[in-house]
Amino acid sequence: MFRLLDYETWNLYWEDEWVGQVTINSTDRDVAITLSEMGVDPHGILRVGNFARWVSWLKSHQRPRRH
Repeated sequence: MFRLLDYETWNLYWEDEWVGQVTINSTDRDVAITLSEMGVDPHGILRVGNFARWVSWLKSHQRPRRH
């Protein structure tokens, strides 16, 4: 996760495969999704829904950072 000016960007992984990023804006309650070059949603990531559901989903699915 990276945070700057009320934006948070989260990398999305399926096991060890990077599948995209989600950027959320807490001020505007907006969500922007960028998928990997596969160009599809093979794991149903886009079905999470609106801003509140994304925030909840991201917080509950985050894993500890690797150092």
